[in-house]
Amino acid sequence: MRVLVIPEDFYNDQHVLKPIITTMLKKGLRQSKVKVGVCQKPRLRGVSEALEWENIRSIIQDYQGMIRPVRKLR
Repeated sequence: MRVLVIPEDFYNDQHVLKPIITTMLKKGLRQSKVKVGVCQKPRLRGVSEALEWENIRSIIQDYQGMIRPVRKLR
């Protein structure tokens, strides 16, 4: 399983989010092979930027090799 985490502030959150998400997936969903990536570029500032659809779309397109979208983007 491959997961991309999009934090509101990469610099401050990356070292906390990656181990938490990895542990949640391994123990909660019982997934043995988990690869968690943390979005580094673009560097988002705040929740409002992290929730903007245009930013999310751009990040998904940039990280296409890391993730497998559930459905096609328009």
